[in-house]
Amino acid sequence: MLRLILQRPIAVIMITGFLILVGIVGYQRLNVALLPELEVPRIYLITRFPGMAPTQVENMVT
Repeated sequence: MLRLILQRPIAVIMITGFLILVGIVGYQRLNVALLPELEVPRIYLITRFPGMAPTQVENMVT
């Protein structure tokens, strides 16, 4: 294998150049965001306790 590489340096350079070109094109087409949008999961809770203060209801729920 090494003998073949040493006998055909132009072919090795062409193949290496082709692989580098394919890698560059593939990298440019890659869809990766530097800072992707993150959504924080949220839960909305509605409670009704007539006659209780909002802070008391909050303390009971959390």
